[in-house]
Amino acid sequence: MVVLGFSEFLRNIRRNILIIIQMVAMYMIAIFTISAFEEQYRLIDGVSGVFDDTGMLLFGQSITSDEYIQESVLKDILVKVENIEYPIFYSEVGADTGIVISSYNPENISYRPELIAGEWCEDAEHKAGVINAVISNSAHIEYKIGEIFEYADYTFRITGVVDAKEMVYGINNEFDYTEASYLDYYAPIYSLEDVYSSNLFIVSYEDLMKNSKHNYDIATMWGMLTTVDFEDDITEEEIKYNMSQMTQYYGHTEGCEMFLTEDMYNYSWELITTKIMPMVMLLIVIVIVLIISLVISGAINILYERKNYGIYFICGNKWSKTFRFSLVNWTIMALTSLVVAGGLCVYIHSAQMFDGLILSFTTMHIYALAAITVAMLIITTIIPFIMLRKIQPVSILKENDK
Repeated sequence: MVVLGFSEFLRNIRRNILIIIQMVAMYMIAIFTISAFEEQYRLIDGVSGVFDDTGMLLFGQSITSDEYIQESVLKDILVKVENIEYPIFYSEVGADTGIVISSYNPENISYRPELIAGEWCEDAEHKAGVINAVISNSAHIEYKIGEIFEYADYTFRITGVVDAKEMVYGINNEFDYTEASYLDYYAPIYSLEDVYSSNLFIVSYEDLMKNSKHNYDIATMWGMLTTVDFEDDITEEEIKYNMSQMTQYYGHTEGCEMFLTEDMYNYSWELITTKIMPMVMLLIVIVIVLIISLVISGAINILYERKNYGIYFICGNKWSKTFRFSLVNWTIMALTSLVVAGGLCVYIHSAQMFDGLILSFTTMHIYALAAITVAMLIITTIIPFIMLRKIQPVSILKENDK
């Protein structure tokens, strides 16, 4: 049956070349669309442990005060606090000769940038007195993965390398309240000043807490944004109380050093939708056109294969199994199109033909592409099954005798 189905595929390949092209286009757009969604979802999901519509963003210091916020104080003066998250981002030694340390608590933030080589600093083996670090490929420091060395009065071990284009949590130093979103938690390494991006060490939070010389309850060592995540059942009155407490103790004012996350969270999902919607709409159009083409092509294919089906029947094939030849034919077409589409996606991405085009292959791709393929096969199988049920084998044999 597989051999006969493959023969049918070869016989009809010229006639179905337009369908194959449409399938390739559909698969390509689906792959890039899923990749774009995965990339954006990975960013917002990475901060989902503390970022939702019931929270507060704080800057470390009020413009009217010299006092820095502290985690221990925030827990005392605020109510219904579920979590407090602050990235660590500070410079060690001199600006020209030192390094910049970036770290965050993996219990709060699950995001990890993709590595070029090596292991993520939290995953690698931890050694007493040593701080695991991931370094940028733009670093001016000579290094080897696994190397242990002394630098800025710390003992580091390089466990991995990250591309300078990768988004990293907690290093952003700009914030636009009117257009704030989940993206404000991140920045690419290359966006930092040259000396910072060249010497940025993303280090293990566990190792840093054990081996650091600093007290990280002080916001001088924190990144730009501190997120206070409230419990989901917090009331408006309790939120207003928390804001008044921040004003009373630290001089923070709403819209200046203090923001609620509700608008930011809602806008984040609007932004994700906006980013992927054009490709989704294009994908829908191509799918509709492809479905119409598949139905027409499936019907035409049956008409062309009637004679062969009659011969198969004479040779002992059961009529109820004949439609399976068509299923094998369309399965081969779908797999061929998928392989070609995957190859073209890799080529387009590696050649950097389009700016900002994201390409990845994840389990979401597998599930989505499998679902699309199964749906197509069902459509292309229904038509042959319906037509074949209406055709009598005897009538085909009589037509072949004429």
